[in-house]
Amino acid sequence: MHTDEYAITSSREVNICNKKLKAIEKFLSKMESKYKMKTEVFIEEYKKGEGRDNKDFDEWKENYEALKLWKERKKQYDEIYRRMR
Repeated sequence: MHTDEYAITSSREVNICNKKLKAIEKFLSKMESKYKMKTEVFIEEYKKGEGRDNKDFDEWKENYEALKLWKERKKQYDEIYRRMR
């Protein structure tokens, strides 16, 4: 049985995901500007072992990976919220 409380909670989780996604995307954009390289290109270079001693690059990679996880989480919450409406 669905209640308004469940819908409110689901909506709140979707909003949290949206905020986190925006923060990660902002960080990735900052790194792209700073290093004049698209994230996808950076990831390919990083996989080859380039820049592994750079703290920025480690954080860039971590945020890239987090982006995928947060997108999946948001997709799940969107689906739950959609079912409750």
